[in-house]
Amino acid sequence: MVPPAFQVNKAFSHLLVLLTNKGCSVSCYNDVNREHQMFVYQGTLSSQTQPEVFLSQLELAIAGRYKDYKQVIFAFDEYPYTLVPAALFDKNKVDSYLNFSSLINGGSSIAYYKLKTLDAYVVYSAPAKFEEEINQRIPTNKITHGVNGLLNVLIKERTGQTDNKLYLFVDDTYIRLIAFEGQKLVLCNDYDIKNNEDILYFCLAVCEQIGFNPHAVNCTISLPISGNARLLAEIGKYFANLAIGNRPKGYIYHPELNELPVSTFFTLFCMPACE
Repeated sequence: MVPPAFQVNKAFSHLLVLLTNKGCSVSCYNDVNREHQMFVYQGTLSSQTQPEVFLSQLELAIAGRYKDYKQVIFAFDEYPYTLVPAALFDKNKVDSYLNFSSLINGGSSIAYYKLKTLDAYVVYSAPAKFEEEINQRIPTNKITHGVNGLLNVLIKERTGQTDNKLYLFVDDTYIRLIAFEGQKLVLCNDYDIKNNEDILYFCLAVCEQIGFNPHAVNCTISLPISGNARLLAEIGKYFANLAIGNRPKGYIYHPELNELPVSTFFTLFCMPACE
């Protein structure tokens, strides 16, 4: 299932574009009343995709113009990234931070930014030609990584909490695991998967690595529920305190979005937090 498609109206201040290897999802956000709506533009990104053509087609699809928005935020997701504590960060070493843990393609650029909610930097890669075209075409742009909004939402959610918490976000080809000891972020990483066994393996391996007891830790999973009953049952055997994730609180969602399962499209729902 994909989010419903509908035209964006001019009442929104921010255009939020989530770019992945599979395509592009778009949402709009009003920074006054915190209303959030979204639709899907079925475009795909690959090494052969021409950025100027893609951005022109996207502008037509949203039935508006980029300049109509106070800010246009592009978040590249499913692209390599890493977190570096601010105390250790050196802008002259950003290439080495990412190349240490990921294989970076020749057509990629490496960028970084500081998180608002954490004393750390996100270092990430993105298609260089896309970044160049975005900067030339849209002066009011902001380029970031998809993990940005997700972390901002979860760090805010953990305010005042003391329990250990594991968040699991499941996609077709990878999972994203984020762990907290109380309010302290202790892990944020993506893992490539091929089947349910891979998902369970990485969940248990991460718990062992950071010292979490799977039977005691509170675990929240976000995924399309339909077709994943077996996965939920398997994870539930090891994680006794398993709950289904909900979408971020504090936003007004379009009525059609409220008809969708709350656990799906979590990263896209977090896009306003990239602001």
